[in-house]
Amino acid sequence: MLPLNFNHLYYFWVVAKEGSISAAARRLFLTQSSLSMQIQNLEKSLKKPLFTRGRHGVSLTPSGRLAFDYGEVIYGRAEEFTRSLQADLPLPPQPLRLGVSGAVSRAIVLRVLDYLQKAAPRNHARLFSGDAEDLRGRLMKGAVDLLISEMDLSAGMGPDYRSRQVVRLPVYFVSAPSVKSKVRRFPDDLAGVPLLLRAPENPVRKEVERFLHRNKIPLLVGAETEDIDFIRSLLLEGQGAAAMDAMTVKQDLSSGKLVKLHNRPLGLWQDVWFLHRRQGEPGLRKVLDMLMDSFALPS
Repeated sequence: MLPLNFNHLYYFWVVAKEGSISAAARRLFLTQSSLSMQIQNLEKSLKKPLFTRGRHGVSLTPSGRLAFDYGEVIYGRAEEFTRSLQADLPLPPQPLRLGVSGAVSRAIVLRVLDYLQKAAPRNHARLFSGDAEDLRGRLMKGAVDLLISEMDLSAGMGPDYRSRQVVRLPVYFVSAPSVKSKVRRFPDDLAGVPLLLRAPENPVRKEVERFLHRNKIPLLVGAETEDIDFIRSLLLEGQGAAAMDAMTVKQDLSSGKLVKLHNRPLGLWQDVWFLHRRQGEPGLRKVLDMLMDSFALPS
């Protein structure tokens, strides 16, 4: 299959808007034969007829209507953008593209979105999820504006990037009440309980393994995932125990759906970091600086 030629798609879109090859040729400063050949090349690459040709001009085939809809999105918005610039109209506010690591709980992300809605209501948020390293690559390519991660990803990225630890949340071993009945002696009885764990490189996972090693408790893996909200779902179903940050399980602990397996703090922590690139569109950069400087979560 030939790659899509966007010049050919643009010519097709103009022909569809004008309703005839001759009118489009005048608008594009092309000869009718040259324009017809460009449309035929597009149809050949798509392997679909886009127009039916008649005495009074052209009409769109079903495939042509689909192609026109895509062209309208691409080139219609481009014309709107050009008219705004030429008329010196203010550009619409840019969305804030947030890259969110799956290891960061939904409760934390909701706090960030609530803060943005109040502090910068004109800049809506667009969310992207993935693992930390994938999101780091997206940030470096300019595909996201701000990362929310469980670790500091700024090492080796240079002065163009700024990171900040937003909060350090205490981590507890928790489970459903049915699993709690199997843990009479903590932490010894963890040896017989499936543990719902983060990925091996996750900082909380490493802290959990060190804790178990210090207490000479073998690791019984029930599941491994970087999706903290999926771990919470497994906990609620009674599938095992997990080390969870205080914010993620706050409501579940209050309602009794989950319970702590110990009374004293263990010295385990969940960190939340922001990372963004210092450069960018001024209005968006102002929102990012505001997030970096003033956003806070309860510790």
